[in-house]
Amino acid sequence: MAKSEDAGIVEAAVKKALGAGATDAIAIVNRSSSNQVKFANSEIATLQSWLDTSLDIYMVFGKRVLSSSITDPTRIDATIELLRRNSARAPENEDYKGIAEGKFKYRKNPPDKKIIDAEGKLVDLTWKGILAAEKAGADRTAGTLHRYHTWSTMRSSRGPSFEEEGASVAFSIRAFNKDGGSGHMSGCSTKLADFNPAEPGKEAGELCKLVRKPQTGPEGKLKVLFTPMSAADIAIHVVGFASAARVESGMSFLRDKIGKDVGSPMVNLYDDGTLEDGLGSRCADDEGIPTQRTQVVKEGRLLSYLHNTSTGAKFGAKSTGNAGLMFPHPWNCVMEPGDMKHDELLEEMGDGLIVTNVWYTRFQNYFTGDYSTIPRDAILKVEKGEVVGAVKGIRVTDNMGRILKGVCGLGKELRQIYWWEIETPTFVPHVLIKDVGITKSTM
Repeated sequence: MAKSEDAGIVEAAVKKALGAGATDAIAIVNRSSSNQVKFANSEIATLQSWLDTSLDIYMVFGKRVLSSSITDPTRIDATIELLRRNSARAPENEDYKGIAEGKFKYRKNPPDKKIIDAEGKLVDLTWKGILAAEKAGADRTAGTLHRYHTWSTMRSSRGPSFEEEGASVAFSIRAFNKDGGSGHMSGCSTKLADFNPAEPGKEAGELCKLVRKPQTGPEGKLKVLFTPMSAADIAIHVVGFASAARVESGMSFLRDKIGKDVGSPMVNLYDDGTLEDGLGSRCADDEGIPTQRTQVVKEGRLLSYLHNTSTGAKFGAKSTGNAGLMFPHPWNCVMEPGDMKHDELLEEMGDGLIVTNVWYTRFQNYFTGDYSTIPRDAILKVEKGEVVGAVKGIRVTDNMGRILKGVCGLGKELRQIYWWEIETPTFVPHVLIKDVGITKSTM
């Protein structure tokens, strides 16, 4: 089936849902054409391509809300009938206040045709990253380059409808030296002209070169400079926890914090689905409401949650254009930069650590914000503002609210981070945080 047929598919799905007794219905067809170049030991390992299609159906029977996603749009009738039968057993959602109504005007942000036509250039682009890493000091590299071309077609029983096309490219590279040291960096863009895989390749190579005979890391409360790869993990968790659905369910340390200080006065965080270069940008949310910029934290104070129509009504607010089919979520997370250069951040730090990447972020208590995460790749030791070596075997064990309040320096340059640990595109600077809890890792 071709994307030219998608308008007919979603219109038929909504009509059939209403015919089955639904009081509200939304249907969205998502299609994607994607390519992956995978490399290992500085050699191209595999080239893969995918064509994916999904039909998301959202049906409401009074206050009983159900949804389903199928990969075969020809199964519309069976899926709608299954949801209709299940609605009799589904609990009522007393907080359901309807979906967006009416017609909206949407921004036009056409995809970069050069990315759409770049399929034959992906191997050459990958080699640029590999060679830059080796020139900077790597002995071997591994990673992936992805190209995405997407189409979405949406119809709602309440009036909104849109069709949108997008394209992006993303590169992730780990560089290794013979001593086992590693560095990791990513790069991405919605414009091929702005995409240069040699930059993250060079940075990853430079980082791995700094990791020679790492010593066991210190424990205690330390100043830590989080580079964009690791700072993105902090920023997206905070903005993600601003989803009103998480707040309402007690799965967020931001509950009951509107109008209160949740971070240092330096901290400014927002979600923005309209960014021209944001990989997560969309013209509208899943209800058909145009996306927007929503300031979540301003000068350390929590200003807003992320809402769909129903959560907005419950919280006495309006939708922020963040609806997913079942709950609100961010599109592109942004932490506003400061005015400090890299050497100024190190001078401000004095003694501490540089954490260039993290993984295995786990929350021991979502409501209080207690969490831990494991630094990986280059972890650098700093004394008197100078890098003096590398460490290993540490874990960040702290509280997300306390981490935000400990921010004491921000770099002046933003970097968009997107890789498998950061699934929501996140723009962040270098972030200096004081009194970060560091413990030993058993990994």
